[in-house]
Amino acid sequence: MKIQFRSPDQILFERENITDFSATLLDGRKITILQNHAPLLAVLQAGEARIGTLHGEEKISMQQCILKVRENEIILYTQSEMERMEV
Repeated sequence: MKIQFRSPDQILFERENITDFSATLLDGRKITILQNHAPLLAVLQAGEARIGTLHGEEKISMQQCILKVRENEIILYTQSEMERMEV
């Protein structure tokens, strides 16, 4: 799978070959996106998210954003930059 974080004017972060993505929806429920996930459009709350890879995981801190999932591509639309917490 592929993940991108986009601001209105640029791609902030991009990673290929991820295995999963986990974050918290605006209503407080946790969500994990795996390969071949059904198309989805949702709002994620600000906080910590996790990107899984074949070599481990990367934790990031992000602001509230819009999550779009389609055809093994995850796109997060945000107004501001994100912070990497751990690789």
